[in-house]
Amino acid sequence: MKTKILNERGSAIIFIAISMVVLIGFGALAVDVGLMTYHKGKLQNAVDAAALAGAHEIPESTTQGGSVAQEYLANNGEDVASLVSHNIYFEQSNKKIVVEATYRVDFFFAKVLGKDSADVSVRAAAINAPTEKMSDGLRPFGVLYEDTKKSGLVHLQINPPGGDKDKDGEPDEVGPGNTGTVGLDYNGKDTGNAIEDAIHYGTTKAYSVGDFINTEPGVSGGNMKKGLEGLFDDYGDEVIITIPIVNTLGVAGRSETVKIIGFAGFRVRKGDNLPYGKIVVGEFVDYVLATGVGDMGGTDYGVRSVNLVE
Repeated sequence: MKTKILNERGSAIIFIAISMVVLIGFGALAVDVGLMTYHKGKLQNAVDAAALAGAHEIPESTTQGGSVAQEYLANNGEDVASLVSHNIYFEQSNKKIVVEATYRVDFFFAKVLGKDSADVSVRAAAINAPTEKMSDGLRPFGVLYEDTKKSGLVHLQINPPGGDKDKDGEPDEVGPGNTGTVGLDYNGKDTGNAIEDAIHYGTTKAYSVGDFINTEPGVSGGNMKKGLEGLFDDYGDEVIITIPIVNTLGVAGRSETVKIIGFAGFRVRKGDNLPYGKIVVGEFVDYVLATGVGDMGGTDYGVRSVNLVE
């Protein structure tokens, strides 16, 4: 009987010892997997920031894009020298930047199981592409593509309204009753006082290439004046706004809709528009970054958006 009890005690000790090893193994796994998850998330945030920052410099300068991306990688807590590897490169006609990085995580408890470390690898990609969708901030002036090629001061808003013949006897490009203003949504309205607010703040609604909008006839000088005053008071004496490029302005009043085919950047200066009236002048700009969604296959009219795509 005594021998049997001793054997049972010995078996229990062996079982406890094995159980302790298993428990330590699971504990090591939990702690060190958590450590890997932490470092992977931290590294992912760093490469995301690096890709977005680098994308602001492309496609014009991949050299600058790569330099900025590397700088952001370091500034977001990742000493480049501490990485196992990192790579920054460009794709799709240099409109896309890819940032890859690998970091070695040293384990604490898993070492007792013979596992000293593991590598975590992450990747991020961002694009700088023609804007396909404007999130908000679009101003209510419609222009034709050929207008965007004009240099010097250009009239966005004309007075008197269109509908007559031009100097060569050809039909005016702006239809009867219209002045170049379009109806864009501001807090659920796209006419009347909403024009003033849309000039001042920009539209509150998202608009995409392919959307149909109304032209806006009969805009009051008061709404135009108040909108411009608010614009310059809040944003300074020189402001770059984003406006829709449409397929035509040759419609009568709000009888037909016009189609958005792209977006253009336009610089307006307070001095050029004083005294305020029903005429708005400014000049087109070659390039502006806008808050929106870029499309790698879109036509580049000079308005682009930077987005994280991977």
